[in-house]
Order: sequence, then C-alpha cells, then structure tokens
Amino acid sequence: MSIAHLIFTILSQWMPCEHAEIATKQAILETGWFKSYAYTEYHNAFGLMWKGKIQKFDTVEESCYQYYRQVYCQYEGGDYYDFLIELPYAGDPGYTDKLDQIHF
Repeated sequence: MSIAHLIFTILSQWMPCEHAEIATKQAILETGWFKSYAYTEYHNAFGLMWKGKIQKFDTVEESCYQYYRQVYCQYEGGDYYDFLIELPYAGDPGYTDKLDQIHF
C-alpha cells in the first residue's frame, strides 16, 4: 500500500473525515509526494506547525490524528476548499487548484 493510500485509509476508515481524499491530496502537496524533510524525518504528512516549529511524530498515524484534531475538527460543513482557504493553512492562492491536479 502506498503512503497516500495509507493516509486515505486512516482518515476515511479510522476517523470520521468525510473529506479524506482532499486531506490526502494535502499531504501529497505539503510533502512533495512524501519526500520532504518534515515527512522523512518526523512523519509529518501535513506540514503541521506548532508555535512556529514543525511538529514531530513517531508515526504517520499520529500525524493523521493531529491533522484531524488541529485542522479537520474546525470544519463545520460546506465546501471544504473554502474552509481550507479561510484557514492560514492554505496561504498560496493557487492551493486548491494544485490539490485538484493531484491524483493518487
């Protein structure tokens, strides 16, 4: 199973994340297909920060759980792309377009 499919499985089956596909695309974009230092050294699949520092995880499962707690739990319905744009998470104006171009 690829890392992308593992993350999708964790988010869609282990957590009630109705937008697991978009969140998985976020992980792919944020890590450069899981090649970033944050991912390879710290299992941080989403580029999550805390107090200006990259968060460190022991497993990708922990990273998914933290994404759920830190990002997804703020979602109250509606268009998920609009939600991401409203967060400081998606600072790039072309962020959602980039997500749409990712296929896994």
